[in-house]
Amino acid sequence: MTLQTPTIEDLLQQGCALFDENDLYFGHGTDNSWDEAVYLLSAVLDLPPQADRSLLSQRVTHQQQEQILALYAQRIKQRVPAPYLTQQAWFCSLPFYVDQRLLFPARQLLN
Repeated sequence: MTLQTPTIEDLLQQGCALFDENDLYFGHGTDNSWDEAVYLLSAVLDLPPQADRSLLSQRVTHQQQEQILALYAQRIKQRVPAPYLTQQAWFCSLPFYVDQRLLFPARQLLN
């Protein structure tokens, strides 16, 4: 008996829940936990930002699942913007290489 790998939707829901539980700040290309999970998952699966929702039911490989979960964990632990993790940001439907030399506004901390 083989275990089925999760679907894209399963992994997006898992990422969304993890990000909400860990009180992440968004605002570096996304503004909510679902879009952040989509952003990271899409980088692993090499999907465009506006991929068709019919893909949600597709299953991922074990290797893809591990890569996606590793990115989710890295986003939570390091608290760096997702584009730094993927080294890609989108502008006018075009992908651009980004790294830590690009500045993203930080959340102000309240005292």
